[in-house]
Amino acid sequence: MVEYLSLILSEGCIEMDPIMLAPILMQPNQGAQFHLEKDASEYSTGTILSQLWEDDKWHLIGFTSKSLLPAERNYKIHNKELLLVMQCLEEWRHILKGTMHMIEILNDCWNLTYFQTSPNLN
Repeated sequence: MVEYLSLILSEGCIEMDPIMLAPILMQPNQGAQFHLEKDASEYSTGTILSQLWEDDKWHLIGFTSKSLLPAERNYKIHNKELLLVMQCLEEWRHILKGTMHMIEILNDCWNLTYFQTSPNLN
């Protein structure tokens, strides 16, 4: 038996190493809760889609990392964060559209909490 590049080679047989087969990216389950983690910087954005599984742990479903266009780099940080919310919902809409639970979007930009409140205009 010889191990090479996560393969186990033995006489007449080639198998994958079971340690390497441990899931990193999980298949989405529409019956479980999703949450999106996002962050925007001066030049790039990143998002992570996770899901709560039966073991009460959040497992990675998908991730993205993109560079901002030159025009988008001029946006204020709260506009970049809001753009990122729209982009990640569009990116994973085929997964998130059929979920039975509310989607939680984790936000580190306090300026966006204004959009969640109803201003008192009196």
